[in-house]
Amino acid sequence: MTPENRQLAAIMFTDIVGYTALMGRDEEKGLALLRKNREIQKPLIEKFHGKWIKEMGDGVLAQFDSAYNATACAIEIQQTAKKEFKGQIRIGLHLGEIVIENQDIFGDGVNIASRIESLADPGGVYLSEAIQKELQNHTDIQTDFLGEIALKNVEEPVKIHFVVSENLRIPSRKKIKHLRKEAEKRENKNTQLFKRPLFYLLMAILLAFLFTTKYWYNVKSVRTVEAIAVLPFTNLTGNSEEQYFVDMMHDAVITELSKIGELIVKSRTSTLQFRDTKLTIPEIAKMLKVDAVIESSVYKTGDSVLIQVQLIQARPVEDHIWSDKFERDTKDILSLYGELAKTVANEIEVQLTPQEEIRLTLSREVNPEAYKAYLHGRFYWNKLTKEDLDKAEFYFNKAKEIDPEYSLAYVGLAGIEEGRSQMGIAPWHETAPAIIKNLNIAFELDSTAADIHLFSGAFNFWGLWKFSEAKRQFEAALEFKPNDAITRVYYSHVLCILGDHKEAIIQGEKAIQIDPYNNLIKGIYGMTLNFCREYKKAEILFNDLLDSDPYNSIAISNIKSTYHQQKNYKKAFETWKIDHRNDSLALSVLEEGYKNGGYPSAMKSLAELMVERSKQQYVTPWRICTIYTRSGMKEEALGYLEKAYNVHDPNMPYIVTDPIFDDMRDNPRFQVLIKKMNYPE
Repeated sequence: MTPENRQLAAIMFTDIVGYTALMGRDEEKGLALLRKNREIQKPLIEKFHGKWIKEMGDGVLAQFDSAYNATACAIEIQQTAKKEFKGQIRIGLHLGEIVIENQDIFGDGVNIASRIESLADPGGVYLSEAIQKELQNHTDIQTDFLGEIALKNVEEPVKIHFVVSENLRIPSRKKIKHLRKEAEKRENKNTQLFKRPLFYLLMAILLAFLFTTKYWYNVKSVRTVEAIAVLPFTNLTGNSEEQYFVDMMHDAVITELSKIGELIVKSRTSTLQFRDTKLTIPEIAKMLKVDAVIESSVYKTGDSVLIQVQLIQARPVEDHIWSDKFERDTKDILSLYGELAKTVANEIEVQLTPQEEIRLTLSREVNPEAYKAYLHGRFYWNKLTKEDLDKAEFYFNKAKEIDPEYSLAYVGLAGIEEGRSQMGIAPWHETAPAIIKNLNIAFELDSTAADIHLFSGAFNFWGLWKFSEAKRQFEAALEFKPNDAITRVYYSHVLCILGDHKEAIIQGEKAIQIDPYNNLIKGIYGMTLNFCREYKKAEILFNDLLDSDPYNSIAISNIKSTYHQQKNYKKAFETWKIDHRNDSLALSVLEEGYKNGGYPSAMKSLAELMVERSKQQYVTPWRICTIYTRSGMKEEALGYLEKAYNVHDPNMPYIVTDPIFDDMRDNPRFQVLIKKMNYPE
């Protein structure tokens, strides 16, 4: 590399927050936004004597000869774009060495600018200390210190500042306080002691002694906590009517801890199994496969809430690690959860990423009653029956009425329509407009909530059949909330559809690991096993599920396919009867068909009954198709599969992997449908 290829430059990175999600919802609108972004930024970069290097999706990389011009340009971009983008552009600046090659730039300076941009507040300008020092003689640009932050793939922590200017977003006090405190900690650790050669010599001698005497193996162990469970909170409010509020706090603390990628956090569904238990902490830990547990008690006086928390190591030996109390007004309750989660992470020495630090520091205030209504809605939504979806809709609407700015209420309402479409309760063309409307509102209110990306991923997958975008949305949800079992188990379906059966099973196993007592998770993972041709494993899982819940709809619906694929038609038929136990006509048709011609005849009779019913009421073509496949009537099955495509049935994505279609895959009509689905290569 010749010296002419290197130079010192001010680098600017920008991007549009929420752009990927917008493209998934409305590609035309997303492209228009991208064009507008270009129209704003390119002339301003030229105005301040900068060089437009390239676009990377919604991001822009630019180079300037001076730190002042770069910063002035960034300020004007934000001020100009505020009306167009509602303060949703992030900008990061750094002054460093770059390498120029083929009209592009590379090097640590570019990487640092990119990392700074990813930390910036939407509507704000963040810059490195290298830029800030160059601005000290320019009184027209004011900056303030944010903190010293460890950036990904950057060896040393970087001191970061932010621009203070009219109409620019600045970080919250909590964010500034937290990052400055972390910077002070690092500063204090850098003592003169560690700079003395004698210190290193003595340490080397001591370490050699410890290893040669096998002292390491007799020390009372450094604590290793890789998995944790938050046990149900004890209600000490003196009021049984406050139990739901206490349960809400339990769920919220789990949610905050679930944002930590290095920690396995058991889901609330599984930990609720141990409410009022007489089991010991080590016994609970063994059943949940965790290293430590959190126990908490909640006190409430008027608008003040106090939570007493203790962290207990459960294995290899039971040991009290830490305890503390936290007190807040009810309206500020969300800040408590993030603080508690960060404290726990520090106590068990989990290394938080800069993004996790910020997510745990910043929590939007929410009306407790709206949050309570939302949790009620999620409880009913998970059941996915017509009656329960109706109840869930009531509670999500209630949450929206209490707090019209509460993004998760709109996510819930979108989820209701997705559930109705997926379960065959309503056709896609009736549910899609409401899904799109509510998801758009949710994204506008808060594009950082994991649940928004979860439901957007589900809609892209089952609703829009945009499989690559669905995968991106699920991955975004997992980035915000790595320990969300529901997201992981649905993500396993996406991976299965995309042909990665090995990773699909890994993700399903992770979901079970996080939430081992959740029947919904087990049922959905069983479906993944079916699609991956792991029939014996699926059969064991479904039967285990039916032992605890004999009429579990997911297990009954899918074990029929498991038996069918293994040619165990007798058991498949018996399960069909259980599935139609409350439908006397269907039951008699099944039994008469089986008597006259065995399993294929029973399936043919049931399919014909569903065809007749579809003339009077809504019966999904997909359902009729799958019954015909079991009867061996391929042409009839293909006819209804084509109808399912035409009405945009949400189950259509499964045709590429569902083994029930294996006997039809070479049929030209089937191949046409596969091509129409536009699966990514």
